[in-house]
Amino acid sequence: LRLFFASLVFLPFFILNKEKISKNDFIKASLIGIIQFGLMYLFYIRAYHYLKGSEIALLTTSTPMFVTIVSSIYSKKIDLFQTFLTILAIAGGLFVVFKENAFHFAIVGVIFMELSNWTFALGQILWKKHVNLNSAKMMFPAYSGACLIALVPCLLFSDIKSIALTPWQLTSILYLGLIPTGLGFYLWNSGAKKASDTTLAVMNNLKIPVGALFAIIFFGEKINLKSFSIGFLIILTAIIASILYGKKKSKRESI
Repeated sequence: LRLFFASLVFLPFFILNKEKISKNDFIKASLIGIIQFGLMYLFYIRAYHYLKGSEIALLTTSTPMFVTIVSSIYSKKIDLFQTFLTILAIAGGLFVVFKENAFHFAIVGVIFMELSNWTFALGQILWKKHVNLNSAKMMFPAYSGACLIALVPCLLFSDIKSIALTPWQLTSILYLGLIPTGLGFYLWNSGAKKASDTTLAVMNNLKIPVGALFAIIFFGEKINLKSFSIGFLIILTAIIASILYGKKKSKRESI
């Protein structure tokens, strides 16, 4: 439902521009959507069967590493400074969410989370490298592909007849589909096409302190202010350094 609602947000853009979208572009965007959104959500939600929310938050910090790996495969070389900034962003994320008992993971849950991180990272780079058209009109096939792949296990393993959503639950799903998934990932993929691979990698962990901040403001959760501050500053340093490094690298390559 979340992915279905997200696809509806971009259906008008697709209808208005469908003559400009080739069959190849449609298939390409759909396949990337299957990877980046469909498989990512399947693995991510399944991980909650084995892990606590804090443990899942901790494990999402490895996403920049996967972005860097995929980027290095594409460029056929390892950028040591880019790798360092990625490690710095991961360290910052760990500072924000670390708890003493956070390493008591169920191995199956860890595998699901790393598969989730890997598919999301792979999807970002594939979108950046292979989707040349405006993101708004291409998000409909991406979300449609994701929705279809998520529908398969839903039909196979869910007791559809027993599902009875309350108005509040339906409102929550509608919000998740329209705002964080629909609008959020559209903005994310649009930004990914404009940012360097290094910046894209480290920005994946900025959502951790931002998420923690929202949890404090709206849900009254308590955090370790010292760890939060250190982690946020580390991630911010990595982001600024990646932007400056990207500009310097682009200038050097243009000479």
